[in-house]
Amino acid sequence: MKKAIVILLCILLVACAPKLAPEETKKDHVQDLPEAEEQPDTTETEETFEEEGTAEEEPEETIDEPPAPECGNNILEEGEECDQECEEGFECQNCTCVELETKALELLSPRDGDILRESTEVVVEAENGVEKVEFLIDGEVERTDTTLPYVWRLEPGKYDAGTRKLSVKAIIDGEVVQTEQIMIIILHRCGDGYCSDSEDCSECPQDCKCGTNETCDPSDSGADSKGCY
Repeated sequence: MKKAIVILLCILLVACAPKLAPEETKKDHVQDLPEAEEQPDTTETEETFEEEGTAEEEPEETIDEPPAPECGNNILEEGEECDQECEEGFECQNCTCVELETKALELLSPRDGDILRESTEVVVEAENGVEKVEFLIDGEVERTDTTLPYVWRLEPGKYDAGTRKLSVKAIIDGEVVQTEQIMIIILHRCGDGYCSDSEDCSECPQDCKCGTNETCDPSDSGADSKGCY
């Protein structure tokens, strides 16, 4: 009986031995293999690169600049101090308020281009400190005034007819500090009290009167400028 058991055990050991050996060998082989290096996870990097590469570039936003102000269009625009007018004492130049220079004198009348046929007052306004004002016709001093008001009565008949230059000068400490001038047109008129070159005793006896014991005859070769001899 014992033999039979021993034989049976041997048979079982022989039958089981081939199956266990390969399993153990495989297990030992796996243990002998070097450990594999851990590979970095590139999934996130590749996804990021893919997103960056395929993303469309957004166009840059452009801002429209406002149009430049147009000086002189009667509209006060941004960047302009003025367009036509400034406060008193300033003048609008190129849409900027510029302080006016203080004038020593100003010629109030007559005006540039005026036609003078009759006696006319030349009126000047001067600042304090002006010692005197000179009145000139064609550069020749006709009157000097040292007291207010500065006025000179211009008699057109005293001057040749035509265009004349009327000037006024402000003088301080003996020096001319300012000059203003205009052009006037002088026309003669019979009855203005002056015998002009265009008048004689026959055409305008009230202005060109002959003296005592003189005769009016402009055609006489001995007659004077009035036509008297």
